[in-house]
Amino acid sequence: MSILFEPLNPIDRISEYKRYSSLERAQVIYGYLFEGLSHRGLDEKYLFLNADNSKGYQSMGILHHVGITGKHKGVFSNTNLSDAIHFLDTYNDANYDLISKYLKQYSYLDTKVLNTKKQKYLSEVIEALNYFGGEASLIDIYTYIKSNYEYTLSDEVVHSSIRKAIYHHSSDADLFEGKNDLFYSIKGKGHGLWGLRTYIPTLNQIDLTEDDNGYPEGKQQLRIHLIRERDPRVIREAKRRYKQKNEELSCQACGFNFVKVYGEIGEDYIEGHHINPVSDQETESITRIEDIALLCSNCHKMIHRRRPWLCLDELKKLIVKS
Repeated sequence: MSILFEPLNPIDRISEYKRYSSLERAQVIYGYLFEGLSHRGLDEKYLFLNADNSKGYQSMGILHHVGITGKHKGVFSNTNLSDAIHFLDTYNDANYDLISKYLKQYSYLDTKVLNTKKQKYLSEVIEALNYFGGEASLIDIYTYIKSNYEYTLSDEVVHSSIRKAIYHHSSDADLFEGKNDLFYSIKGKGHGLWGLRTYIPTLNQIDLTEDDNGYPEGKQQLRIHLIRERDPRVIREAKRRYKQKNEELSCQACGFNFVKVYGEIGEDYIEGHHINPVSDQETESITRIEDIALLCSNCHKMIHRRRPWLCLDELKKLIVKS
């Protein structure tokens, strides 16, 4: 095997080098030596950065710190990964040991995770989001998957694979592969909050309280009503429309404002109530934004307490009388 691998020329870029995990460094090194990606391309594909902002400087820093320069770009593009590792291990230059170490790490990731685990991580992310009601933070998704599935891989490998499963299947991410647009970003890039586009609340996710035992039309119909109140997509859009007109979220019955009372922790919090009577609903019907009233927790509880439950105007009159 004839390979021309130029001598390494390390340049101190310790700040970029230490900023990323060894797994991310391994992927950047692989992408440069084997795929011939540009620094910008590496930033996007392996560091999940917006190249228009990062300009490739993060990947460049990693590569320059280990001594890889433009002369090494794509040097292994026609070489088997195991052959390249063998070449570096047998070459009479101790400086190549670090590059070999990173390629071995990538080799393990490539064969054990990227191929055989890719669909498994995707299904587990979907399962986690369904468990959390359609929307969750990356931390919650990590925690759920780690709690329910056993992995011999390190946390950084698992976390990286989970992020990729989301980013590769979301048009809100720079790494979207162009099909199976399954996930959406709740608050935009960088917030780590994701939702499942296909999420549909199910009956077994609804818990009924003791107050619900006397519901005259049966628990099944009540669950159908509550399902529609807990669809995060509809509630989020209802809140967005309300804020367009009123700036801040307030209870539409009593005017309670969570932010004014609780401060930052109450930001963007309000509960949704489906105003149509259960008896008028069909199981297959779709909840419209106009069907949702935004209520504080107390008013929402009170509106459900009477059978049949109160309409919004009736609840307002009770508040005035008190």
